[in-house]
Amino acid sequence: MDECKKQHRVYEIKSRSLLKSSSFRVIEITIDTILLKIAGLPLFESIGVAILIEILYFLLGFGWERLWNRIRWGRKVVHK
Repeated sequence: MDECKKQHRVYEIKSRSLLKSSSFRVIEITIDTILLKIAGLPLFESIGVAILIEILYFLLGFGWERLWNRIRWGRKVVHK
């Protein structure tokens, strides 16, 4: 079979999805904490609320990434 005609699939492994999600969540927790503090919550309450919000968003985001890994639309694999 000709090399150009071979079908290739690209998958993202779970640990990559996990690292992407968690590293971005650290940034979001920091921003949320600052905004909640500005809104008048005490510092430790701001941190607690921000962490709870981000745990929820982390779980949703991780699931969303895994779901989109099953969708082929919009992906291209380029071979050199």
